[in-house]
Parts: sequence; structure tokens; C-alpha cells
Amino acid sequence: MAENDIKSFDFDGFAKDLSGQAGQVIPADLKPQDKAFIIDIIYRFCKMAGEALTKEENSKLNADEAGLITQFIGEWIFHKSVDITRANIDIKYREGILQKVAFTVFDIAKKAVEKQMPQEQLINLVEAQVKKCFAKTMDELKEKGILTEEVAKNALLQSNIDAMAQEQVQEEIEPES
Repeated sequence: MAENDIKSFDFDGFAKDLSGQAGQVIPADLKPQDKAFIIDIIYRFCKMAGEALTKEENSKLNADEAGLITQFIGEWIFHKSVDITRANIDIKYREGILQKVAFTVFDIAKKAVEKQMPQEQLINLVEAQVKKCFAKTMDELKEKGILTEEVAKNALLQSNIDAMAQEQVQEEIEPES
């Protein structure tokens, strides 16, 4: 078996590593039970995605590509789980919301990687599709009466990914003295 063959992808170890890394950067304002939920959901969804990728018959992907797709899922689940937590969406609805996000990322990233799309285009495509999926999911929950207009709007205004990018820029501009 080739070293980079998809079957060599250690999806469980990779999922543990990603969820562990996420645990180090979860915003301090979140409650301990929210932090535990985020770490757990990242682990479970990344493990499921990695396992699905490695067990797929006639896969065109290699281990690095499976890792990239799985990492995209972990990163987006992290950001969106922070967003829905800060929007005060009841914890009983969070997994379903994040499941839709994870599936969207899995599907789009897998197709884009198989087509060998340049990474910058892939990043932009996945981000656009996640935003579209998230907005649609908020609308569906609003229509079902699960979320109020205010909570759904608040969820759409949250952007942990933008907040973290802004923090990084600030750190680069203002080095520690």
C-alpha cells in the first residue's frame, strides 16, 4: 500500500488532534458545557467524515486529501458551533444545525478536491456554501417556530471566523512588548 493511500489515513487520530486543537482556542466567554459540546462534536463529525472517506469504494482521494476535507469540516464546525452558542440557540438544536453544515462541507470539499480545484478557490467555495446552508437552516428553524426572528438574525450576524481573523491581524500589527 502506498504511503499516501487513503486507507493509511488515521481518521480517528486526526479527529482527536483537531478536536484537541479546537479545545485550545475556544473563546473564553463560552461556558464549560458549551466548550465540551464543541470539542465532542468536532471529534465525532471529523471521525465520521474521515471514516466515510477511507471506506469509500473506488475513492480517487489520497490520505492528504482526506485530511484536508476532514480539516475543513473541523474548522467550520468549530466556527459555526461558536456562532450558534453565542446566538443562544438551545443546545438541543445545535447538533442538527451543525450536521447540515458538516454535510455541506463534506460534499462540496470532496467534489472540489476530486476536481483538483486550487486551494484558494476551494476555501472560497466552501465558505460561500456554508453561509448559504447556515442561512437556509436558520430560515427553516424560524419557519418551524423553533427560533424567533431575533435569534435567527443574531445567529446570522455572528462570525467567529471573522473575529479570529481580526484577532490575528491585531496580533501581527501589535507585537507583544
